[in-house]
Amino acid sequence: MEEKDLVRKIVQLKDIKPNDQWVVSCRSRLAFRIEMERKKALLNKDFFALGEIFSFWKDYNPGRAFKAVYAIAIVFALIVSGSGLTVFAAMNSLPGSNLYQIKLAIEKARVMIATSGDNKVQLQSEMTNRRLAELKKIVEASGPSEQKKGRVEQAVSQVQQQLADFKDQLPKSNDNETEKIVATAKILNEKAGQVEKALVEAGKTLSGEGGQNLSDKISEAVETADKTGIEALEIIIAQEQLDNASREEIAIKVGEIISDIKERLASIEAKLVALNAFKASSTIRAVLIKDQTDKASELLEQAEQNMEEGKIVAAIENIKTAKEIIRSTERIVEISLGSVIGSDSSGDNEAAASSTTVVK
Repeated sequence: MEEKDLVRKIVQLKDIKPNDQWVVSCRSRLAFRIEMERKKALLNKDFFALGEIFSFWKDYNPGRAFKAVYAIAIVFALIVSGSGLTVFAAMNSLPGSNLYQIKLAIEKARVMIATSGDNKVQLQSEMTNRRLAELKKIVEASGPSEQKKGRVEQAVSQVQQQLADFKDQLPKSNDNETEKIVATAKILNEKAGQVEKALVEAGKTLSGEGGQNLSDKISEAVETADKTGIEALEIIIAQEQLDNASREEIAIKVGEIISDIKERLASIEAKLVALNAFKASSTIRAVLIKDQTDKASELLEQAEQNMEEGKIVAAIENIKTAKEIIRSTERIVEISLGSVIGSDSSGDNEAAASSTTVVK
């Protein structure tokens, strides 16, 4: 084909008109792609700005008088450095999202900006509620198991960290701040209880879905919440000159703790019955479990007796020891059930069980 013939055919192609719907569709797709690229560029700009803002924060610890100024600068920079929509999206993000770190940074900045201890405590309380809501959403969400497992682990870690941050908010022991210490400890005790219940519920919902590592992670977080609640209760008792109303309030809390331990004991005993149904189960291990539950029951009776006699501190010590026994025994039961269900790993389970702390 000669060049002039080729040119003539190309010119003829100009007269061909494509279908109008096809043209509109192509233009729409092109416009959508351009818009997505623009938003991606804005988001990358936000992350770059955030990294620049916090590049000095890891190594630099400004004086107390300047922290509020830096916090305000951070929040302002987060808003004006990119799009406001990014900040809004960050505040609705969940663990596992790229925007989640922005959310945490804004929350911490708000705590720094707070001008009073009461405001800081209120913010910590709200942030604790937020972490629990995030955990609930992730646990109830569907998705690939490995991806969900990773997000649940992150959410549990954030719950633990938030509880630790809240605990750090307790005013330093000072005669002039007794009321503030007690008020903060009461809120911390309440939130620790809510965290513990939420984590236990999450563990039940997942029930083996995330594997042993996730189960251990949740158990560790439950233990942290449990200990934090007890520590807060001890602070209340140590700081406050207890009147009748205060004693009644503490008695109710102690009663709730004892009831919770009794429920856990009943659960252990039910599992022990199931364990004894397997001939493969270790008789020695079953006897050990029974011995530990008996010790915990005796300690609970002592705690109740001490409460009746007004010996609150002694009752708390009884409860703390009983909880340690319960945690150890629950682990032995878990290992024992695993050994009879999966005989292939019985050797490892025996070794793990023998290394579990036992109260003598």
